[in-house]
Parts: sequence; C-alpha cells; structure tokens
Amino acid sequence: MQLDHAARPSVLFNIRDSFSDFLKETAADKEGYPNNLESLLNKGGVKLVMSDKNDPDGAGFIQWRTAFYVAGAEGSVKNFFLLLDDFFSWTAKPLRSFP
Repeated sequence: MQLDHAARPSVLFNIRDSFSDFLKETAADKEGYPNNLESLLNKGGVKLVMSDKNDPDGAGFIQWRTAFYVAGAEGSVKNFFLLLDDFFSWTAKPLRSFP
C-alpha cells in the first residue's frame, strides 16, 4: 500500500519518525501493540518503506512516497487499516504536530 497526500502540509512528512513515536507511545498503553518498526514487521507482518527510484518487487511505487508491505490474508489488511487509523487519530491529538 502506498500513501499519497498532496495537501500542504502533508501528513506523510517525516512519517517514519512519527510512526515510530506513535508505536512506542501506543504500545505503552495498549497490550499487544508493536513498540517499534522492527516489532511491527515481526509481530504484524507490516514493513514501512520509503520508495526511491528502485522498485525491486515491481509494485509500481511512486518515487519518494511512503509504502507499507502488509503480509497475510484479508484480515491482515483490515488490521493494518485499523493501525493506520489509530496513527492518524494519534497525530490529530491536541498539541501534537508533525515536525
């Protein structure tokens, strides 16, 4: 899944660091949440990548966009969207802004 958000400022700016902060903070409050990007891959089968000019898997990535690889069946994709929704809700908390 590749994300694109053309609005300014983009919610995708610095998403790797923001997503890492989100995982760390949320894991402290919710049991079973991965607490970093490595555990997200190991526990959830989700890998965050920043696409460059290479597209080794032939996925059709748009250069310099955020993409998530989600492994598993349909339920895995639904779980990922719930996680992504949690992330976007987390970023909207009062007094929180993207760097």
